[in-house]
Amino acid sequence: MAESIQNGCLIVGEGVAITGKITLPGKLSIDGQLEGEITAREVDVGVTGKITGKLVTAVADVRGELVDSISVSEMLILRGTAKVRGNVLYNALQIEQGAVIEGTLSRTDGGRAGADYSRSDAQ
Repeated sequence: MAESIQNGCLIVGEGVAITGKITLPGKLSIDGQLEGEITAREVDVGVTGKITGKLVTAVADVRGELVDSISVSEMLILRGTAKVRGNVLYNALQIEQGAVIEGTLSRTDGGRAGADYSRSDAQ
């Protein structure tokens, strides 16, 4: 992995399991397992990654598995290996052939799903 590590980001490698509440101002990259409440600006779920619980994010790129409640305020991308089970709230959606969805898909009004990461509260 040649990309640089930035502040506010978390990488969960394959074989790692974390349970609890996680809040990140940046990106979450997961190839392991997370269970609980996850809030992050951007989420990248690898093929071996799995999130179980409540996920709130602006952008999600999913190759692995999401289970329970998913809320995406900007773009949700489900790759061909993605498996999603639960209630999904999204603004924009891209689904590749092969992705599996079991549950409900609901589009938000005006892009308001979950947390709003598009602006600073300091205005």
